[in-house]
Amino acid sequence: MNEHNNLKIEKIDEDSFNTIKDLRDDIKDESQFFERIIKIKEKTDECYAVMFEDKAIAEVTVTLKSADATVAKEGLRIYISGLYVKKAYRNRNIATYLISYIVDTFTNYGYKEITVLVDRTNTAAVNLYKKMGFINERTYKEDDWIFDLLILKMKNTTK
Repeated sequence: MNEHNNLKIEKIDEDSFNTIKDLRDDIKDESQFFERIIKIKEKTDECYAVMFEDKAIAEVTVTLKSADATVAKEGLRIYISGLYVKKAYRNRNIATYLISYIVDTFTNYGYKEITVLVDRTNTAAVNLYKKMGFINERTYKEDDWIFDLLILKMKNTTK
C-alpha cells in the first residue's frame, strides 16, 4: 500500500455519509455526525475519505465558510479538521496522501491558504503538517491545553 495504487479518494456527500460513519471507533455521539451532515448540506463544509476495498480508512473535513475569517474565508482560506486514519492503516503515509490531495484540489480551485488547529501534544499531527510546509500562525492556550493554528500558503494558485 506504500504506492497508494489501491486507494482512492472520494468526496463524501449527504447520501454517502454513512461510508465514514463507522470509521471512528472512538466517537459514539450521533449528534456529531448529524452536525457534520448539516454542514455538508449547507455547503460550508466538505468531507473527503480515503477508500480501500470500498471501505473508508481515513477522512478529513474541509471548512469553506466560517464566521471566523482566521479559520476559513470563502475563496481564500480553507480550514481542515478531523483528520483521522483508522488504526490498522497508520504509518503508511495515508494522511500525507489525503492532505496532499486536499492541497492540490483546493489550489486548483484558487484557494491561497489552508489552516489547521493542532493540539501541540499531538506530535504525529504536528510533524505531518510541518513536513508538508505548514507554519505556526498563532498559538491558543485554554486551561492546560495549547493549540497551534498552522497555515500553509499555497503556490501556483489559479485565481
